[in-house]
Amino acid sequence: MLKMVVASQAHDLDAVVLLAKFERLASSPGALKTIMLLNSQIDVTSILPTVQIPTIVLHRRTDAVVPVAFGSKMAMQISGAKYIEYPDGDHAFWTGDTEALLGDIEEFITGHRDGGVAEIERVLATVMFTDIVDSTRRAAELGDQRWRGLLDNHDHLARQMIEKHHGSLIKNTGDGVLGDF
Repeated sequence: MLKMVVASQAHDLDAVVLLAKFERLASSPGALKTIMLLNSQIDVTSILPTVQIPTIVLHRRTDAVVPVAFGSKMAMQISGAKYIEYPDGDHAFWTGDTEALLGDIEEFITGHRDGGVAEIERVLATVMFTDIVDSTRRAAELGDQRWRGLLDNHDHLARQMIEKHHGSLIKNTGDGVLGDF
């Protein structure tokens, strides 16, 4: 299966082991055989001319599962369909050079393409969340004035600890706080 779906990784032992595990966990050999047989019988060509919405057909010339002529023929049978053919790549859309493919999808859907790769800001953060357990019952037991004093003390202590450790108070939840560091 790997040689057909992800031919570029067929000689990568880690990829072979991973796909083998996926196949074993996904279904029994008999069920997989049935699914593959049923998939090979799917034919939607008779309804393609009835498709009335904007359509994009993407195909990789080196797809080992579906011949490129099928993709081209499909696009021709859908009125106004846009056909894009990529010079190489596997059948599995998530492998290989996905930037061009994703850019074409983005442009088709939004009408524009993001020109560059955005820098992803990654931050390792510690999140602090406090919550006074069973606060409704506790408030009823203490009464409004004592409960308000308890909440004020809690909030004051939480703010002190957040400031002391150079954190940020994100939100006060009424009976707790959310902060990060």
